[in-house]
Amino acid sequence: MLQDGDEISVRAVVRRMQTIGQPSTITRDMWRMAQITGHQIAQEHSRQLGTPVPKHEETDVTGGGSIAQWPEFRELRCFLAASRTGNLGQVARELSLSQPGVTRQIRKIEDRLGTQLFARHGRGVTLTFSGSLLFDRLSTVMHLLSLPLDLTAPDADLGLLSIALPPEVGSLIGPAFVEQAQAVWPSIKIEIHSGISSSLVELVLSGRVEIGILPDPPAHDNFRVQPVLRESLGLVIGPSSTLADSAAPLRFRDLATLPLVLTSLRHSYRRVLVAAGLKYGVDLIPKIEIDDIPIIKAMVNASVGYAILPAAAVQDEIARGALQYRRIEQPSLSTTLAIVFRQETVPMLIQCANMLRAQMTAPRTRAKWPDSEII
Repeated sequence: MLQDGDEISVRAVVRRMQTIGQPSTITRDMWRMAQITGHQIAQEHSRQLGTPVPKHEETDVTGGGSIAQWPEFRELRCFLAASRTGNLGQVARELSLSQPGVTRQIRKIEDRLGTQLFARHGRGVTLTFSGSLLFDRLSTVMHLLSLPLDLTAPDADLGLLSIALPPEVGSLIGPAFVEQAQAVWPSIKIEIHSGISSSLVELVLSGRVEIGILPDPPAHDNFRVQPVLRESLGLVIGPSSTLADSAAPLRFRDLATLPLVLTSLRHSYRRVLVAAGLKYGVDLIPKIEIDDIPIIKAMVNASVGYAILPAAAVQDEIARGALQYRRIEQPSLSTTLAIVFRQETVPMLIQCANMLRAQMTAPRTRAKWPDSEII
């Protein structure tokens, strides 16, 4: 494993990776990421000052080109720790440095990149726009640097599998998938990200997550999209509502008269409603906007209003009698769940995609996933 040494630079690590035969794709991608990061920050700084935007020239990873301006490993550690904590005193304690020493390390990076990375205030520091850009890219770079250089060692960590799963999907297939993946790749670390749909899309598009199950994912030339399930959206009703007295489907236009508790436009469910409303001339104005599904369900249970969600999201509550569910027709509303990963990918991710699809379409899963169909 790499240690936090004063003289360990990005270039030195790349050279070491080449010497021992580390896969060239990792070396090339890490080098390019470092170069692109610096170029993007320089571009932003030039725009702020109104000076000409510098031209990006990519250096060959096999040699050539001076990168004396790039930060050392210790400086990057200081930057990332300060980004995470916002407290230079805490950073100093964590890295066994003096607080002025931490400040000097961060100043070195700012001087080399020609832009301010932190805004200083009485409570500590916060990232500027340029600092946030650098943090996003370096988080991935530093993960690569933390991996063992000798992948043939018997105790080597064979890597990280990052997956994005919507909460409703993760609760249904997450445990079974992890069990299967650990049986196939016993030495791999599995990292599962969960959240609202827009956040998951950003994780996959940015490359911070390798593969994900996304609702209605956007088209993108660099990604494979494998649709798996189409699930209907219905009206979620509290147990004391008179609408719970019938199981008959509701018309879409009738929802406009109800007090609705809906997600924001950051969520795919809401975007489906907006698209249908524009097409059929129905304006659904929420009484309350909430992006957290458990809170939405609690609001409906307390008779604050009604929600529009897939049946799979409320199965436990329906079984307990805490909520009721009615289908929506004229038109019917649905979202498509698809597996998304990069076009140029490794066999492992293709195998992972097949495993995810198998878990989503397995009979035991289908029994818990009502009002949906396999594509």
